[in-house]
Order: sequence, then C-alpha cells, then structure tokens
Amino acid sequence: IQHFECGANALLRSYAQHKIRSCHYAVIDGANLCCKVHDLCYDVHSQRRYTREYCDQRFCNCLQDIRDKAKNYDCAPNLNPFCSAVTNLGWWAFDAGLVAVPTDHSDVFSEFVDYCPFGVNMQRLLDACPYAKKIAVHCHNSAVRCLQKNHERFKKINNSKVHSYDDCRSTMFDCLQTIIES
Repeated sequence: IQHFECGANALLRSYAQHKIRSCHYAVIDGANLCCKVHDLCYDVHSQRRYTREYCDQRFCNCLQDIRDKAKNYDCAPNLNPFCSAVTNLGWWAFDAGLVAVPTDHSDVFSEFVDYCPFGVNMQRLLDACPYAKKIAVHCHNSAVRCLQKNHERFKKINNSKVHSYDDCRSTMFDCLQTIIES
C-alpha cells in the first residue's frame, strides 16, 4: 500500500493500519479503496445531496464486498470496527462540512506514469475526474501491481497459462466502477 488513508488523522490512520495488518493484502488494499471512496462521498455530499447515512452505508457495504471477494472472513473482526467508527463518529466531519484532508500527494500525481493497464488511459481519467484522483491512481496502481505479479508468476510457471489476467481485469473493473458511482 503506497498511501494508507483510513482514518481522519495520523494517529487514527496508524491504529487502523495496525488493526488490519494481519489481513490478506487484497483486503488491506480494498479497505484502503473503501476509505478513499468514503472520503470522496463526504467531500462532495453537499453538491450531490448525499446523506451521511448513504455515505456510511456505502462504506460498510464496500468493506463487506471486499471481505467477500477475497474470501477472507477471518478478517471480519478487524474490519467491523471501521464500519462502527464511521457510523458512530463520522457525524462531526459530515455535519461540520469538513472536507477530508488527506496527506498531500500532489507530487505523486505530478510524477504519475500511466502504464495504460488494459488500454485504459488513466491520465485522461485523472484529468477528467479531479475529485476522484486518489481513487483513479489507486485503480491504476492496483491493476499494474496485479499485472506485474501475474507476469512474474508466469515466468516461474510456464505451463499453466489459463486466463491469467481475469482477476486483474475484475479488480480494475470494480475499482473503476467506484469512480463511476461517485
């Protein structure tokens, strides 16, 4: 995970990261995406007329989907507090109209190299969706890591080339779907 962004401040981010450190990488990466989408939902709630309940329920559903897709149910006790935290404590950020202020990653965007995973021009997506930059970069980086991992696996196991990129494609599709829904 390049930038773990679950938690409203550095202390909460550190605690959240500690809570799920034993989970499968896909669950951690997915939870991080859920947090970015939740931050965006809070950021644009007044323009889109989203209620806090909508944003929070979407976040909790996202965590459940990630857990189900990864078939990592042992991680449920680690992820459940994330949902509880936003539903019980998120009111102060939402009601105050606070915009989530993540660590400044503008240097990451300025040096962003678009590898065009699956032929998708991510730079164009970054330019077209300024609110969703964090999510678009997350989608790009997750897909590139997935493709590289599969490529390395095939260099080791040359005899089983059966639809290697299906999982990477579905990861990319699911991730891009969150941008569309936001």
